Amino acid sequence: MFLHPLLLWGLPLVLVPLLIHLINLLRHRRIRWGAMEFLLAGFRRHRTWVRMKEILLLLMRMLAVAMIIFIAAQPILKSRPGGILLGGNRIHHIVLLDDSFSMQDRQGNHSAFHTAKDVVLQLGQEAAKQNQMQNFTLLRFSQARAKEQNVLNALKDAPSDGTGVSADTAGNTDPTSPATEKTSADMHSENKIPSENSEDKQTEDSQITSFGKLTPDMLSEPVDNNFQQRLEGVLTPLTASDFADNPLSALRAVEHLAPPTADEKRILYLVTDFRKHQWEQNQDIKTLLTEMEKSGITLKFIDCVETEHPNLAITKLYPAEGTLAAGVPLVMHVEVTNFGTSAAKNVVIHPSTDFPAAATTSDERSSSDTRTPENTSTGNSSGNTSENPENSDENTKSASSAADSENPSSKTSSRSGNNLIAVTITEIPPGETVREQFIVRIPTAGKHIIHAKLDSDTILADNIRSCIVDFPSQESVLIIDGDAQAKDAKTLMMALAPGGNVNTGIAPRLELPRFLSTNPLSNYSVIYLLNVGKLDRQAVTSLEEYIKNGGGVAMFLGPLTDPAAALSWHRDGEGFFPVKLRQTVELPVDYLQKIPDLRVSRHSIFRIFEGRDSGLLSTVNIQKYFQLEDESLERLIPQEDLGAAAIFPQEENVAQETEIQGENPEITETADTRRDYQDTQVIASLRNNAPLVLERRFGEGRIVIFLTTASSEWNNWARGNPSYVVTALQLQARLSSQKETPPMTVGDALQYSINPEDYMPQLEFISPTGEKLAVVQGIQQTSGEFLAPGPFTEMAGIYQARLLPRGNQTDLVPLAVNVDWKEGNIHRISGEELAEFLKEIPYEYYRATEFYLSDDTGSGINISDFLLYLLIIWLILEMLLAASTSYHISPDNLHGGKDMLQKGGGIRAGKQNLKGRIGRAGGAK
Repeated sequence: MFLHPLLLWGLPLVLVPLLIHLINLLRHRRIRWGAMEFLLAGFRRHRTWVRMKEILLLLMRMLAVAMIIFIAAQPILKSRPGGILLGGNRIHHIVLLDDSFSMQDRQGNHSAFHTAKDVVLQLGQEAAKQNQMQNFTLLRFSQARAKEQNVLNALKDAPSDGTGVSADTAGNTDPTSPATEKTSADMHSENKIPSENSEDKQTEDSQITSFGKLTPDMLSEPVDNNFQQRLEGVLTPLTASDFADNPLSALRAVEHLAPPTADEKRILYLVTDFRKHQWEQNQDIKTLLTEMEKSGITLKFIDCVETEHPNLAITKLYPAEGTLAAGVPLVMHVEVTNFGTSAAKNVVIHPSTDFPAAATTSDERSSSDTRTPENTSTGNSSGNTSENPENSDENTKSASSAADSENPSSKTSSRSGNNLIAVTITEIPPGETVREQFIVRIPTAGKHIIHAKLDSDTILADNIRSCIVDFPSQESVLIIDGDAQAKDAKTLMMALAPGGNVNTGIAPRLELPRFLSTNPLSNYSVIYLLNVGKLDRQAVTSLEEYIKNGGGVAMFLGPLTDPAAALSWHRDGEGFFPVKLRQTVELPVDYLQKIPDLRVSRHSIFRIFEGRDSGLLSTVNIQKYFQLEDESLERLIPQEDLGAAAIFPQEENVAQETEIQGENPEITETADTRRDYQDTQVIASLRNNAPLVLERRFGEGRIVIFLTTASSEWNNWARGNPSYVVTALQLQARLSSQKETPPMTVGDALQYSINPEDYMPQLEFISPTGEKLAVVQGIQQTSGEFLAPGPFTEMAGIYQARLLPRGNQTDLVPLAVNVDWKEGNIHRISGEELAEFLKEIPYEYYRATEFYLSDDTGSGINISDFLLYLLIIWLILEMLLAASTSYHISPDNLHGGKDMLQKGGGIRAGKQNLKGRIGRAGGAK
């Protein structure tokens, strides 16, 4: 083949020497001359040899012209024997195929991934037609990303004591290959990450770039006559994965797939959809491409998507603040993001639940120890808790009515089989996220699966999301009352668990303060400290650990609260108590203006009192409360002054509702901010602007402090006012530690903590398709539990961990794995934007419909230089042959001739003499 084949039209020029020869023959006239007969006789004897030399000279001149034309056309020798003989290059096609779930983007009847497979197949077909030395490598994004994620997760999770798990923990399975069942011993024997004390410890970078076990679909496969069939067999079963991948992992893997050889020219084909969030300002990708181009790799980008399409994605699904208990309604939040360029209208969300056969959970077992108001003693208390507080069941029913008003009936979902009533979002603006909610009522205790699904659109993978919520039979709370008579505790317990036909799902347990020092607190979702005086050091330490680990604490102060003792809870801002107390003061009665004593902020605890229920707080009277030191007042986040009767705006999107709930995303949980109280805010105050209710984040948990009593001793709140019960239930919902199993994303490693008291330290992981993935031996942790590391997930769905109790029963624990919703952002980077981003890197950009395997791939060997050297030698030989064929005068004869001409009167006289001889010869004829 030729790089410039049009120049071959100049080949007829090889006839020019022949034409010149023929024209020269026409110039001669045959004249018979007697004196030449003797010379002609000698010529006839050598005529054959002379003619052969003349013909050979003519052919050499014609071939010289042909070589000049061939050199200009740049001939490429691609035959395998010729390439080997002349040292030609071997071409290596390296194809990186994007199989992330954004490639599900549908274009008519074809998805972007189908288009990508067609491009790869076309590339293989055209390569197979060319008679040249070629190799072919096919690597999917998910294969490179899975291998890299394995190493990263193993490095992250490996403990420092040298008991780390293997880099390919729990099976070392390739997410693109069939899973195999492996025991823990097998898994830990493979590809272990060296410990800190290992002599052959490698750096993290070398671990990440160790792709020794990466197995692409094709690795340096020779392109021969059967290659097209092999490639088609590989591509046909492939589908887009559930991974969210960018090209970075695949590009990193290129250098480790097959080291380049000296005679190899590599061409990299990046077949992807060029999503904007993956490429825009991604300097790592730019750096890798720069290094590849400098190393001699030719870059070819193939875009498999023509235009952008609208796409909706469920980005979050989680339980709202509320009591988690079997049989108690639970509000679920679902967030939907519109990645399109126009508003999405009437978006329908289909919620559903699954009810697996759940064995008795640890929460059910622990709840059997819970003491209710009817059967709970107060330790050294002389009385029991059967005394009725001032509030009644009527207040509780009013509270339930108020709670129901929070959610319109159109958003309430009742169970019909496993499906719930669909909810509709009227409109989602482009690029924005809207949160909707639905209610589920789970009748049985245990871990249950809750789904939310959208109708089909451009991409299906992000239209469904699942979460696992652990519903105990009841939610256990601990109430600590500093007064042996437990007046505050009885009041609060009646609000939280009134009994009778009202099921709040809350099981309170009443104890004295010393209980905090001698008993574990992790079994309780919320701890209430009422009218507590002094706490010993162990109790304070236990409370701090409990809150830091995600627990919730509510404190109601009272007559027994000692400001001096509270300093040990404060500990200069390091403790769980965020403020310094000064003294108790009385709030003067307002007889003139009659302004409500209580003013609440827009916070989730008081949000329910908006609108028609706002007047419930206007009758609350506060007689006494604790003042704060000026130092503490200066550092509190002030309450927004809206008044108790303010009508709060309806939240329209996630950002607004986050503000309503009082969350502050800008607050960071550093030691400095905790010390400076910058995470402590006033959520309710008095009419004189004195703080009354404070909330503080402490570690992973919260503490809410009421600077007045829980009973009616310092206020009339609990004296027949329905808002007290509502506030108590909302406070419980705010502080209760949620039992949602942490969500996992496709590509994360499965893992599960095993309680050795209930289960054997070994479990089996099962895929969403029911396939057994691995049998895993748990690794004992410092807490005493066993952490079972499982295989890396390769698809979205519900996985299961099969537990082996210390008996004959087998428990199945569901584990939800969702796709990374960010991959659903299908905004594309245009060719112009890509060119601007990679302006210093030479590459070729193709639309999938316009791609073809060009002939200038650089494969084979360019023999133009070889022909040039051959032409020089050829011309020298031609000159020598011409000299031997023509009649040349020897130097001696040439010198004598010159003398003769000079003696005969010069050149002119010699010419005249020659003409006279020729004329006489003609006359003689």
